[in-house]
Amino acid sequence: MHKQGEPSMKANIKKIISSVLFVCVIISIMSVGIAVNAAEQVAVLPTDVTKPADDCVFLGIKGKYVTQSQKALDRINEIRYEACKQGVLNPSTGNPLKTSDYIAIKWSSDLEYIARIRAAEASLTMNHKRTNGRSIWELYGPDGNSSWGEVIAWNWSDSMLPGIEQWYGEKGDWVNQNTNAVTGHYTQMIDPENRYVGLGTFCSPTANYYNTTAGEFSSMNNMKEIKGSAISNCIQTLEVSKSILTNEYTLGDNRECKSGEKINLEVTTGISVIDYWNDKLITNGLLVLDPIEWSSSDESVASVSNGVVTTKDAGTATITAKTSNGKTATCKVTVTKVLATPTITNLQNTADGIRISWDEVSGAYGYRLYYKYPGKDWKRFKDTTATSFTDTGVSAGRTETYTIRCIDKDGNTISGYNSGGWSYKYEPVNPTITKLENTSDGIKISWNKIAGVYGYRLYYKYPGKDWKRFKDTTTTSFTDTGVSIGRTETYTIRCIDKNGNTVSGYNSGGWSQTYSLPRSIPHVTKLENTSNGIKISWNKVEGVYGYRLYYKYPGKDWKRFKDTTATSFTDTGVSAGRTETYTIRCIDSNGNTFSGYNSDGWSKKYEPVAPTITKLENTSNGVKISWNKVAGVYGYRLYYKYPGQDWKRFKDTTVTSFTDTGVKAGRTETYTIRCIDKNGNTISGYNPSGWSITYR
Repeated sequence: MHKQGEPSMKANIKKIISSVLFVCVIISIMSVGIAVNAAEQVAVLPTDVTKPADDCVFLGIKGKYVTQSQKALDRINEIRYEACKQGVLNPSTGNPLKTSDYIAIKWSSDLEYIARIRAAEASLTMNHKRTNGRSIWELYGPDGNSSWGEVIAWNWSDSMLPGIEQWYGEKGDWVNQNTNAVTGHYTQMIDPENRYVGLGTFCSPTANYYNTTAGEFSSMNNMKEIKGSAISNCIQTLEVSKSILTNEYTLGDNRECKSGEKINLEVTTGISVIDYWNDKLITNGLLVLDPIEWSSSDESVASVSNGVVTTKDAGTATITAKTSNGKTATCKVTVTKVLATPTITNLQNTADGIRISWDEVSGAYGYRLYYKYPGKDWKRFKDTTATSFTDTGVSAGRTETYTIRCIDKDGNTISGYNSGGWSYKYEPVNPTITKLENTSDGIKISWNKIAGVYGYRLYYKYPGKDWKRFKDTTTTSFTDTGVSIGRTETYTIRCIDKNGNTVSGYNSGGWSQTYSLPRSIPHVTKLENTSNGIKISWNKVEGVYGYRLYYKYPGKDWKRFKDTTATSFTDTGVSAGRTETYTIRCIDSNGNTFSGYNSDGWSKKYEPVAPTITKLENTSNGVKISWNKVAGVYGYRLYYKYPGQDWKRFKDTTVTSFTDTGVKAGRTETYTIRCIDKNGNTISGYNPSGWSITYR
């Protein structure tokens, strides 16, 4: 017979072996998802003996038994009837089967009992051998019956039925009498002498294949026909020969946990066998079921009883498990101390949002704040070492819910938290007018920003009158132009939402300011292109210490760039062809501004002036030409000409001097120059007369 559909590491390999006692095996490479619910109650199922033999031990394998006994029985009988109807050869006599040979096979509870244990054993051995080294025919059911024939299938499904289809897949080879093929699974199912069957399907992530399905057959009569139930989560006890133990015992990986937690440790080992195809097969993760002696190296950190570790205080303890045969396994348990749960003590509406305050917790490096909305999970939003924080992400009228827990310096949480949290409805506080300033345009009103609001509504009133609204805005300042010199204006303000509804109170007394004209605003009197840039000149304002210059570009805010006590300044940071816009205001000796300014400013397009040749000098190499630097240009273009001729360019350069080597003694050379940009375009005028020198 041959092994079909080997595991991926042995794909496409076939081996030929002889068949014995109708014993057959088959493997499928069908793959499905696997899910084992570790949270369910685990049942420890016995094997067929209550005490292991002297040369054996008890081990356990985690898994589950699935069953579809009636569907499986119906399918096998379909296959038996089909064989009789189609005249397939009788495996017992060699003669064609007839419909009169059909006998419906029945379910046996004894055979199912045997099949379940054998499925668990074969999931590890992948062979028709028991884990205790005994014959499979020595395994008896509760009523003393044994199996007369066994078939096994391995696959990755979560069902009993695929194994039957794997066995049925041999039909063609049996019909064609292919002597090189495995056909024993199929013939066991169709043999009329087999009157009873029991199937067991064991699924385990520890096994070599997730699904092992065993079928046990018998020609006995009058067997009990009770069908077993599925067992969703269990540990199947197996009697295992000591000769196949790997003798490597483990408690799994080292653990990290918090004080007060409980963890379950299990001692596991492995077995090493030769499988059906004569390959060495090692399976680990089998539970040691013998009595275990447990101990902890530091009971103050963690104690242990029957594999249950109770963590107590910060530190590391080594948990040791000693088996009855003297083998040991260890595991380090590192415990982080869990601190007291912090308590939020105050939630307060402020201009910036909701201020959250909490008690300090001894031993905490910091705290982690969380928020949530109804029906949602907690979301972290702030780590801090302080004991208060203001949540600015609030909205007027919305209730915010917070909780908090302690963290260590690495950001690990080291405390519990109040799962219900603390809730508070955000109601914006009254905005405060922070400044009233006389300007040339009127009274500029400024106020503080309030978190969670859409905008603000300004009001004014006169003595003995009610407040009147006059401006809604989303900014934090506004200039009231409807003022009169010498008249006192009184203002107040409140918050609004996007629908224009007021969402805060207001200062009923308001803030007052008597309007008077501010100090004179300085005016730019001249903007002039020079070789150094744009020269800015302005009028002198009496009684001031100095002036502050600003510039801006279209769509941008004003930026200050020069404080001076003079009445002119040259901006060298210009670019050819670019328009510069300036404004100016007065400052005192401390640098404080105390005048208004022209908000539109004054503009000037910078056009470089014609450069001037400052020196022509005879040298041994020729005529050295020098000229002044012009601001905002990339470079310069030199020209020469002879009497009665036009100017001819002969050199582009970015420096401010050049030596003309193409001269002749006694000949007069005439030069001029102009500015260029980085693309070589001329961007200035030039001296049409030029500058001349006779080379000597």
